[in-house]
Amino acid sequence: MPPAESYAWDSLAVGTDLLVFGERERIALRYSILTNSWTWLADAMNTPRVSFGSASVGEKAYVAGGAYSSAEMYDSKTHTWTPLPSMNRARWKCSGAFMDGKFYVIGGLRSRFELLTCGEEYDLNRRSWRVIDNMSRAQRDRRGSSSAPCSCEQ
Repeated sequence: MPPAESYAWDSLAVGTDLLVFGERERIALRYSILTNSWTWLADAMNTPRVSFGSASVGEKAYVAGGAYSSAEMYDSKTHTWTPLPSMNRARWKCSGAFMDGKFYVIGGLRSRFELLTCGEEYDLNRRSWRVIDNMSRAQRDRRGSSSAPCSCEQ
């Protein structure tokens, strides 16, 4: 990977590419397994983010969160980002998964001390999000203290 200064990195694989994002100075790189080469991206996300949920299926990748409620889709054939409808709740440090034709964004934090116990499901056909409450319960951290859980209710 080309040298780049950042203290936080996130990545996702889509198609034959690996996309790497750095928080500092909105760094974005693409690695192609076909050419074994790195490219600096001018076509980075519409909303630069780190600590987001992501998942890919085929040539498309979906990202959401990273302290925002916004979401977007990346097409690895055209190297373009398309905004998606926003989630119901902003979240960061969340997880993403793609299953049964839907993109799921699960858990994460609403603030430094508030764990989200809900998830959200994005239906690609309907282009809408649905809240899934009570997906997890609050967990204790390594020090033994627990953060206050919160649901997705506004």
